[in-house]
Amino acid sequence: MPRKPRPSLERQLQWTGFALFTLVTFLLLFCLHSTGASLLLTLTLLLLVLAPLGVFLGRLYRQLLDPFYRLTSQVEAIRLEDYSLRMRGHYRRGIASELVSEINGLSEELQKRKSRYDQHVFLIYRLIEQLDTPILVFDPKQRLSHANAAFSVWLNRPWQSVRGMGAQQLGLVREQDGWRFADTQQGRRWQLRKSHFQQTEGVFELLVLTNIEKELNQAEQLAWRRLIRVLSHEIRNSLTPIKSLAQSLSMMQQDERSKQALDVIVNRSQSLQDFVDRYASLSKTATPEPRDIALSELVPRLRALNPGLALETCINTEILWADPTLLEQVLINLLKNAEEAGGENLAVRLEVDRVADEQRIRIIDQGRGIQNPDNLFVPFYTTKEKGQGIGLAFCRQIIEQHGGTLQLTNNHDGPGACAEIRLPAKQFG
Repeated sequence: MPRKPRPSLERQLQWTGFALFTLVTFLLLFCLHSTGASLLLTLTLLLLVLAPLGVFLGRLYRQLLDPFYRLTSQVEAIRLEDYSLRMRGHYRRGIASELVSEINGLSEELQKRKSRYDQHVFLIYRLIEQLDTPILVFDPKQRLSHANAAFSVWLNRPWQSVRGMGAQQLGLVREQDGWRFADTQQGRRWQLRKSHFQQTEGVFELLVLTNIEKELNQAEQLAWRRLIRVLSHEIRNSLTPIKSLAQSLSMMQQDERSKQALDVIVNRSQSLQDFVDRYASLSKTATPEPRDIALSELVPRLRALNPGLALETCINTEILWADPTLLEQVLINLLKNAEEAGGENLAVRLEVDRVADEQRIRIIDQGRGIQNPDNLFVPFYTTKEKGQGIGLAFCRQIIEQHGGTLQLTNNHDGPGACAEIRLPAKQFG
């Protein structure tokens, strides 16, 4: 059978006091009756004895329950993480004094731990703001609570404008085993990594967006550079003796037809060596020396280098921060590609602006568009009859050495393609 619950402490104390008061009253009446005391004496003695007894029992009741009421307030404050409240004991020694001391000691220890934890959480947010990887923090209701500047760049607007927005509205889906992008195209470019930490409101989730496309491109470029370096070395080692031997035989040869044949070997060896030297530049790493570039000077130079190109401009910033020589070479190559892709329509649009801590350059043509986007940046691959397949790979290498990205996509609003460069902006202060 289930155990019957005991009455509350207050009720037990009330019953005990009432029983004691009744017992004293009964004993007093019995003694007065045995002695034959008068009614007036009986009432007087009852008043003189029972009134102080009632006051004493009432004060004893309050003193016994007062520590429990204070303890309840203290524990409630601790539950609400308010550790500033302290109990004041009426007793200097004994179990009540020890209880007050322990409770106050617990509050002090928890206050120290909360202070250390708040400092750790503050450091986490400071670290998030310093990282150049997009990072988001969602509250227990999966609403955006915090993010960093890199996420603002990724989002193309300040993250504060979407604070409190739900994860689904940001294109993120929460699953049992983690997070994923609602857009599969984004999922191919970015990887989501999650973590969590505890705050007063509950468990917060931290999402880190990693650009796996950039890492794959770097690994691919490294593999191509190693391959080109090996091929260049082996081809040079073979071409040098062939060219030297052919030159020597040509000088010794008297027959005109044989001499012409040897001269063809010498010329083709030289052309092949020049070809190898040109591709060897892909295996070299340049060190950009960025500085301010005035667009008022850069744009006229680009027009002069492409006189047959109808170059339209939309410039929303006056200064670019990059290596002038390297960036100009990249823009020349991209404008040349746009001109060749345009066919009869030579109109090309150049857009330059700055969003948050990022510089953006877009070159938009009205040509046939990109037919095979998977092989755009593969060395040796080209769709041009006289192309050598080095331009775009070289351009992307230069931009990535600046810490930026280069992407080529087809236009969604019309014909042609768009080459977009994103570079980190100059940081002040």
